[in-house]
Amino acid sequence: MTPDRFAKVRELFDIAAELPRADREKALRALSGDQSIIDEVLKLCSATDEISTTHFSRPLNAMLKGASAPNLKSGDTLGVWRIDHEIGQGGMGSVFLVERSDGHFTQTAALKFVKGLP
Repeated sequence: MTPDRFAKVRELFDIAAELPRADREKALRALSGDQSIIDEVLKLCSATDEISTTHFSRPLNAMLKGASAPNLKSGDTLGVWRIDHEIGQGGMGSVFLVERSDGHFTQTAALKFVKGLP
């Protein structure tokens, strides 16, 4: 594919991908008379539509919510740490009081889950 052709396909794809599926071909015909480019763009859009059923299509807020602190409760364990209770929650994430539960040490700590970080 030549650089000019690639640039045209990309330009049209950027436009068509934002349109409802039913409106794409008509809009592309209005923007280009080259049927092979239109076919290529429609093929790319079709592939993108198939991918959009995955988690990548979720709005950013839903993705961040999914990546934030897991739904932890008293008694859950993470490695050698046992969750005692949630200390607090705020805009940055959630903080839990945890106790070392492996029998080697007696230790209490705070564990923070930052929103948006896995």
